[in-house]
Order: sequence, then C-alpha cells, then structure tokens
Amino acid sequence: MGGDTVTLPETIERVVSTSDSCTDMLVAFGQGDKLIGAYFRALDNPWFKEFCPGFDNIFSLDSYEPEAEALIEMNTDIIFVPSRERAVALREKGICALTIRYYNPDEVVAAAEMLGQIFGGTARTKSEAWIKNFNTVREDMSDRLSGIAEIDKPVAYEILADKGRGPFRTYYGDNQAWLSYAGGILATKDYADATSQAMPTEEAILATNPDIIFIGGTYATKEYADLLDNEMWENVTAVENGNIFIEPTGATAWNTCSTNYPLLIYYCFSCMYPDKVDFDMKEMAHDFYLEYYEIDFSDEQLELMFRSKAPDGTELWTE
Repeated sequence: MGGDTVTLPETIERVVSTSDSCTDMLVAFGQGDKLIGAYFRALDNPWFKEFCPGFDNIFSLDSYEPEAEALIEMNTDIIFVPSRERAVALREKGICALTIRYYNPDEVVAAAEMLGQIFGGTARTKSEAWIKNFNTVREDMSDRLSGIAEIDKPVAYEILADKGRGPFRTYYGDNQAWLSYAGGILATKDYADATSQAMPTEEAILATNPDIIFIGGTYATKEYADLLDNEMWENVTAVENGNIFIEPTGATAWNTCSTNYPLLIYYCFSCMYPDKVDFDMKEMAHDFYLEYYEIDFSDEQLELMFRSKAPDGTELWTE
C-alpha cells in the first residue's frame, strides 16, 4: 500500500503487525496463530484475548516502528507497518516489511485484498468473503436510504474516545465514511481536508449542533458520562434529546476502520433510523464473529461488547 513491489519470503510463519486494524484483520482471516508481535494498544484490549487463541504468545511492542535488530532477534518473516518510509528502512536492513494503513473504505478493501493474496488459503477465502460482504452492505444501505432526502438525514458527530482527550477529538472526512453510508451527514464534513492549521475550533464544532453523537474507543463510557456533565454541550440537540450512542467494541473498537466496518455501518443506521430496523444487531454481530473468527460468543458476552465493557464487566479504561 506504499506503492512498492516487495518480494515475500517463501514461507510466512512469524508475523509482526504494528497496526491495530491489521492485527485484527489477520486474526479474522485465520492468521492469528502466526502473530508473534503486535502494537501494545491492540493487546491491551481485554477482548482481543477472547478473539485470538494465540494471544499469550504475542510480544507487546511499544512502538509503531520497532528496530530491525529486535525484529531479526524475533525471527520475523514479515512485518506490517503504517509508514512507507519505515517499511523501506526495514527492507534495507533485510526485513520483509510492507506498508499497510487504512483510513477510508477503499483502503480497507485494499488491505483485505493484500492480506488474502499474501497468505492465501483460508486468508484468501475469508478476505474475498469479507469484501463481498462489505460491498453488499454498502448496496443494502443505498437501497434502504433511497427514499430519504438529504435534508431529512440527521447531522452526526463522533467523539474519538481512544485516548480520553475529550469531546472535541474527532476525525474528518473519509475516516468516517461509515457514517455517510449509514445515512448521516457528517457534522465536520466541511473540514474533510483539514490540516493541523485548519482544524475547526470548539465553537465551530458546537455550532454544527449535531442531532446524533457517537462515541467510540477505549474511553467511550467515560466520555459519555463526561459529556453529560459538560455545560458546553448541554444545549446541543443530541444531548437534549438523549441521542448519544456508545459504539460497540470487539477485537478492536468498531470505529477503527477494522474488519468490523460492515457491523459499524448497520449499528450507525440502527441508531439514526430505529423505525427502519428489521434486523437484530447482536445476532448480526454473533454470526459475523462466528464466520470470520470462528467464535460462538454468548448473549452475555455480546451485551458487554455492545456496552463497551471488558469481558468481566469492568471498564475498558483505567485512570
């Protein structure tokens, strides 16, 4: 995905991933037993252990860009990194490194295709099934929304609660294409190409007056409680009407452009158009996890995921 041609090892048995979404996708496509190293944030999610049988054998990395020497010592066959520059530097030192990063739907599909081609077999079968599923979801959403005028669609805002940095931490543009697929108007759409110098102010975000607020990430439950106590937001339509929704979590948070992307679209749709829902979200998630991760989660486990709680019912976040 960095635009380079890379020669792969003849066999790939020891894999390192420093992208949370890639780590999740590797597990979903049946390659979890090959993971020997992953960025710590993916491993810190207590649900990841439930999804990945080989969890105890995965080394936790504290950097997106581990040193070549450490990777050589780990007998790494291939590593996936989010930076092309880092991938090139690692290849110059003899490490098979590939760039994989995805923040929009086309990149998610490209990543799935690439992993399927690299690993073949089960990975290719599951990646092709996932891509077909994703495209079907997008077509289904288009059909469901065909009779809804743009002016009647709700304005929606998402709080990124992955790092607990407050209600003004969000994405812009393609990072939240799932929201548009589900029939929402992105509150910050006018800042799709925002740079660090052109980010909207807090006042500008509040002025969008969203009808719906989604909160996703490790600190989702904390940000939810804090938002209700935040006087700056008390007159926002979504807060006044109680239309604030915590996004579920799984092997990774659903809003990370991960394998959960199709589920997130349906979840978002169900929150914005509850009167048009003819499906059971938990049943859909159960079947999805059974198909890709081959895990038969209980109703109790799914309920905790949908509440963004840990497997034991405690908070995912710590002070």
